[in-house]
Amino acid sequence: METIAVIGAFDTKGTEFEYLRKKIEEYGAGTLMIDVGVLGEPEFCPDVAAAEVAYLSGEKLESLRRQRNRKKANDAMIRGIKALVKKLYKENRIQGAVSMGGGQGTHVAAAAMSVLPAGFPKVILSTVATVPHAQSHFENINDTMVMNSLVDIQGLNYLLRTVIRETAAAIAGLARHAEEPCKTEKEKRIAMSMFGITTPCVSRIQKRLEKSGCEVLVFHTTGMGGRLMEKTIQEGHIDGVVDVTLGEITSDVFGLPGGAGKERLCAAGKKGIPQIVIPGAMDVLNFMPPESMPQAYKDRKYLMHNEDLKVVRTNAEENKILGEETARRLNSSSGKTAVIFPLRGLSSNDQEGKEFYSPEADRELFDAIRTNLKPGIRVIELDCHINDPEFADFIADFMVEEML
Repeated sequence: METIAVIGAFDTKGTEFEYLRKKIEEYGAGTLMIDVGVLGEPEFCPDVAAAEVAYLSGEKLESLRRQRNRKKANDAMIRGIKALVKKLYKENRIQGAVSMGGGQGTHVAAAAMSVLPAGFPKVILSTVATVPHAQSHFENINDTMVMNSLVDIQGLNYLLRTVIRETAAAIAGLARHAEEPCKTEKEKRIAMSMFGITTPCVSRIQKRLEKSGCEVLVFHTTGMGGRLMEKTIQEGHIDGVVDVTLGEITSDVFGLPGGAGKERLCAAGKKGIPQIVIPGAMDVLNFMPPESMPQAYKDRKYLMHNEDLKVVRTNAEENKILGEETARRLNSSSGKTAVIFPLRGLSSNDQEGKEFYSPEADRELFDAIRTNLKPGIRVIELDCHINDPEFADFIADFMVEEML
């Protein structure tokens, strides 16, 4: 029988977690009940007490309760649950993990899921699953299934019983049918980054690399996508990188939604694996929703990518800043690194005849990258647009013949 780690605050949500345990067991799985509540005593006897979780963080539960410092207690339980779940996984004592909660409970649950690898069954039932400002809770949770609770997790009612049953069925079924991630016989595994405005380039490179015997993992550069790509590289699953789309760096530098953090564009260099870097999609500033665009940009050239996304063209001054930051991140590279510039445009919006076409602004970006790169990083200029077939073919062939 598969054993599911059930993680939650049993002092305030004991009734709800009792119901979740009952349904999981009805669906044929065992449970390991782990209490992370710090406010009071649990409503039932857990398999792992909150005091044990706190101890793993270096704290005493009694001390946390006396201090009544919500953030300190939350941080301690996060450290403790991560250490515990990692240990349980390594010892093969659990075959799945599930939790439910509000904002605070989701934060702790997501921390627990973050130490579990892709392919391991994990589910969170959350009151903030679809709340825009709370999406940071779900960063780094790999392939965790996140379900919307519909109502607050406070007392059993017909709606909450329904979603708890669905949660129980999901984790029991996932655990029952779990398999090890399928490993192919491909010689090399290549990570690539893509956004809609660089898709033709990425798709053609992908097909050409696959014909050469590589397995290609394409990450959507929405912020979480870039973080996951860097994490996958850090964990040693990638043999080479073709980083076509760097728009997440633009978001980071100018404080816009969709950034991937300061470690974006750094993992491959630190691991010493070969990487080709192309400043694709660095011609746009993304504003989602459109009304989030500050007044300072109101006179700038813009496009509506869709009804929820307004994009503004970067100017020469901004591109200089972006080029300097891109070079700074690449200068920590220890392996083969090449930067390749498509001189005729960086995205489907930035090409001759299109609204964002600006060779002058692009040149400022290219010059800033080249000027600030350390010696040893190769720079290549191609008289192509990023989405031209010949550009993609050159990149794919260069990776196979020169970098791998």
